[in-house]
Amino acid sequence: MKITKNKIILKFLVILFGLWMFPFPLQYIPILSKLAEWWSELFQYIVLFVGNSFLSLENELTITRSGSGDKMYDYVQLFTILLIAFIGTFIWTLIDKNKGEDRRLNYWFWVYLRYNLFAIMLSYGLAKTFPLQFPEPSFSRLITEFGDMSPMGLAWSFMGYSKGYVIFSGFMEVIGALLLLHKRTVFLGAMILIAVTINILALNFLYDIPVKLYSVRYLMLAFLIASPQLRKVISLFITNNKIEPFQFYSPFKKAKWTRVKNISKWSLLFVFVISQAYPNYQHLYSAYGPLGDKPDLYGLYDIEKFKINGEERPPLLTDSLRWRYIISEFEGRVSIYSMDKKRQFYRSKVDTINNQITLSRYNDTISKYVFNYIKTDSTLVLDGVLEKDTIYLKSKRYTKKDFPLMNREFNWIQEYPYNR
Repeated sequence: MKITKNKIILKFLVILFGLWMFPFPLQYIPILSKLAEWWSELFQYIVLFVGNSFLSLENELTITRSGSGDKMYDYVQLFTILLIAFIGTFIWTLIDKNKGEDRRLNYWFWVYLRYNLFAIMLSYGLAKTFPLQFPEPSFSRLITEFGDMSPMGLAWSFMGYSKGYVIFSGFMEVIGALLLLHKRTVFLGAMILIAVTINILALNFLYDIPVKLYSVRYLMLAFLIASPQLRKVISLFITNNKIEPFQFYSPFKKAKWTRVKNISKWSLLFVFVISQAYPNYQHLYSAYGPLGDKPDLYGLYDIEKFKINGEERPPLLTDSLRWRYIISEFEGRVSIYSMDKKRQFYRSKVDTINNQITLSRYNDTISKYVFNYIKTDSTLVLDGVLEKDTIYLKSKRYTKKDFPLMNREFNWIQEYPYNR
């Protein structure tokens, strides 16, 4: 399992990816998770120092919790890791008295790469296999005009439309991850994940999804893990040379230690897989999961008649006071669109006995707005007071099956393409 015979390059890769992947796996171990937090805080301080004192950036570098993996902080962090890797490799080479090949370092580094990529791809794969990462297009997305979508929003809608495609994508990630666990199937798993991560990288770069650095790292990990046997593939398919069976190295010389290692490894991995899969299964049936219970007023309501303080408002696109849509898709939450496309979110509580719905703003837990409602399968009538305005409306109810995108089923035979 030689990532490289060049010891200087190996040292550089160990420091580079060690810092890039650490504190893995401490965050998964309850008694050590606090150490992972301390390390993260320490390294954040180092990165901020490098960005603000060493690089002298135009704007002060800060830590922003935005969900983006391509923040300025992330690029400075990568620069800091590269800088430490160059300096650390130089110092390590100077003090290293063993000039020969280090098979143990090669082996354990290769193992660390495998399990890090396994944990990452299993997590992402399970989030697709269930499927959760890419939910089906919401009512809000379905009424968004195509040109108003961001490239990332379009990609999420494209993926989320087909549960089958999302599950297939996740299944390939899970299979590739699981194959990394056994040394005889590592190469196959790495090759599957190379194909998977190339597709992920293309989506992230070409649809401007802000996890580009992550996808580059995962692809590099997959290539490094496959690298010990890539030469044989090149020999077989390109240079047409004879290849010999791959010789696996093991640091465990006695059979009893190998058995102990295998029992411990597979026991811990079984617990880890279950601990990752079960929360995804639970989320499937949660209030916001795809299999969760739908709210009593579930649907998209297109408002056909609207009165405010007794005055009927025609459906003019410039009218910011008239409502256009009401969306009830998840339990306890309602969104209201005005004619000029602005959206307001409300907490909601439905009383099906008295036919009332109570709304409240997220930033105001005191004020409550009560509406009486009359609901049929195709209509909804609301009458109540919001803020200081008396509201009356009559609307037409839609479900997702009323949209051509969502009611088109699979067809083996098509005489003409259905392309709208």
